[in-house]
Amino acid sequence: MTPSSFIKAATVMVAMAVPAHADDTVKDIVGGIAKQYLQQEQDRAAFAQAQSVNTLSAYQSYLRQFPNGAYASHARDRVERLGGTTPAGSGGVSLSAADRVEVQRRLNALGYSTGGTDGSFGPGTRRAIALWQRDRNYAQTGALTRAQATEILRGRSTGDVPSAG
Repeated sequence: MTPSSFIKAATVMVAMAVPAHADDTVKDIVGGIAKQYLQQEQDRAAFAQAQSVNTLSAYQSYLRQFPNGAYASHARDRVERLGGTTPAGSGGVSLSAADRVEVQRRLNALGYSTGGTDGSFGPGTRRAIALWQRDRNYAQTGALTRAQATEILRGRSTGDVPSAG
């Protein structure tokens, strides 16, 4: 089913089941659902295109378009495996291989399983980062900012007070 036929079918079904006075509200709801569906389809299609080309620039292009897309963690992983860095707009900070391994070690030590300490920020590490961010009231992007990476690498939370001693 194409996105436009999906929208038409959904609109007809809703129109048949809803009283006339609720028509505007229903149209708003259906419009919002349709917009979300179209965005998901665009995200999926852009990632499928990046996969078919399978080049560093293709995955970086996907991340510029969908920095928080459904496949962003997979695209970041492919960028790293292809030897590149994530684009500035993707929310990730560029870390050395040694720093990526150390971030994974520290996250594991804090109880956030990364699924390994290989220096590759794949889906397991992105999930661990997002959980760490959630527990510190940061936006859950799965990508570290420079300040967050520094916080993890130093082994202190922003609000921690050094012990006297």
